Amino acid sequence: MNHPNETFESIITRLLKTNQQDDKLSDEVIKNIEEGVADIKAGRVYTTEQLNKELGL
Repeated sequence: MNHPNETFESIITRLLKTNQQDDKLSDEVIKNIEEGVADIKAGRVYTTEQLNKELGL
């Protein structure tokens, strides 16, 4: 944190502005995001509870 009283919202806003100015998403990252969204829409995901049960946690 830059300032002890800085809110999470202001931190996130600042980071997003910095990220937008400095970084571009690669084609590979965009492809991975699109695949993840497709998995979510198709129901190919697990809840934390389901994963914990599957792993015996």
